[in-house]
Amino acid sequence: MASQGLRQFSALLHALYGAAMEPGQWPEFLRCVVESLGSKSAMIRVVDLDNENVAFHADYNLDPALQRLYPEHFVHVDPFLAALRTEPSERMYRGHDWVPEHALKQTEYFSDYLVPQDTYYVAGGFVANDSHRAVYFGIQRSQRQGQFTDSDLETLQLLVPHLRRSVDFHRLIVRHELRALASDRTLDQLAVGVILLDPSGKVVYSNRRITDFATRVHGIRILNGRLFANRPSDAPRLRRLIAGGSAPATADAPRMDSIRLGAAVGRDDLFLIASTLSPRFAFFGLSVPFAALLLLVGEAAQSRTLDPGILRGLYGLTSAESRIAAQLAKGVDLTSICSLFHLSCNTVRSQLRSVFRKTGTASQPELVSRLLAGPFFNAA
Repeated sequence: MASQGLRQFSALLHALYGAAMEPGQWPEFLRCVVESLGSKSAMIRVVDLDNENVAFHADYNLDPALQRLYPEHFVHVDPFLAALRTEPSERMYRGHDWVPEHALKQTEYFSDYLVPQDTYYVAGGFVANDSHRAVYFGIQRSQRQGQFTDSDLETLQLLVPHLRRSVDFHRLIVRHELRALASDRTLDQLAVGVILLDPSGKVVYSNRRITDFATRVHGIRILNGRLFANRPSDAPRLRRLIAGGSAPATADAPRMDSIRLGAAVGRDDLFLIASTLSPRFAFFGLSVPFAALLLLVGEAAQSRTLDPGILRGLYGLTSAESRIAAQLAKGVDLTSICSLFHLSCNTVRSQLRSVFRKTGTASQPELVSRLLAGPFFNAA
């Protein structure tokens, strides 16, 4: 490959791996391919072959309206997609190698999809195909621009392994981001504070509850990424607790410790429970590099409410039953519950009997004990 060709190919790879990192950059990569090969448009799609759903789509210089129609209709009549099912993946072809020119011209796909976009010649193939889902890459030319040459196919073929790696890389990034987003939201719903510290004692993650606690009235604060006790008398114990995180954890014997920190007058003391972690620790799916110490932070006499939605899922309660159960767990008596929800006492008692049956309990104390043994969400 000549020097100019190497520079062009290097630019293509730069754009390709940029797209793997940032999905919004796929059109830019496709533009680079189009300009490099003197073409007019290009696309990449992830297609579910079992039901012909389009899971992902990016294109450059294709008609937006027809691209919206593709997953609704044209995917089901795409002769190239049908032909590629029987061809080896990770190979690039000319479209007329899959579907002869005379046969293509007789199709709805040609007259209603290709012609309106001034497309006559196509090249591409399946970058990856696991028999259920395929990564479908294609580049297009008008009749004036002429057929794709063997040299064009060679350039596309050189891109194939990089395309596959970039798609796999993109999937991993998206999967990680989704898990991290879901984990972050889950941890923010916990009634206890969660802090992850690296081996140097620096905070690498904290949930929303820690923001509530990390004020001068609550005994701790975070300053410049470090956790401090507000009372000078508590500082040595907190430092010792954090220092324990520098000791390596083992699968059989993680190091655990706990302390209690004083708060301002009128506020409950805080308790901190610490546990050392593996260097590859992932909490609730949230991967945090070099996390060494997990701290759970809560008030000594913390009031909690249970999420009615979670109770519905755990015990099969109705919306009304879950609201009553959540209020009972919070310590509200039946009479107050009747007033709160504007219900008669007979209705509330009937719903409570249903709650007893579904939770396998027989009394209010037993019910509350059962509910409070589960996960706490939504700090009061």
